[in-house]
Amino acid sequence: MLPPRRKPFFSDSTGTGAEITAPHTADEMGWLVDNLAGDARWFPDWRLEGRAAQDIPVRLEVIEHDGGRLTRIRAATVLGEAEIVAAPDPSGWVLITARAGGAEVFRAFMDHPYEEYELWPSGSRAPQHAEPPGRMGKKRTWISLSATLWPELSRLAPGGHFNASVVE
Repeated sequence: MLPPRRKPFFSDSTGTGAEITAPHTADEMGWLVDNLAGDARWFPDWRLEGRAAQDIPVRLEVIEHDGGRLTRIRAATVLGEAEIVAAPDPSGWVLITARAGGAEVFRAFMDHPYEEYELWPSGSRAPQHAEPPGRMGKKRTWISLSATLWPELSRLAPGGHFNASVVE
């Protein structure tokens, strides 16, 4: 699978506001991979939103974390379990994959150009400032993904969008 055609952009994780792009994104990719592990530890209770009349609880558990190189998270629901993996990709993006039932059900490339995080499908040809089909909030407490571009999520995406958020 190929990364998006455009270069990834990351806002400097030290807070200077500088924009960093490939091939200089190693520090930002590692920071994001580590923070996704921390987020799952601090906020393990999520919910899939909008299915039928109820939200579906999700429990996250970090099952592997290798500083800046890999985060592996188990997501357990009444519908079954999935394994989510975040790792730096040689392209300068953070690669996010999810597997359920032994099969890959999701693959996206993530960057952090401004306040929110953006997720793009493999091989995206969208121009630099196009609207992203996937977003994660600046505090990484919610995520919204287009089921049109990730059809494997459609059974969890009434109305065409997969939405999940931290239980508050």
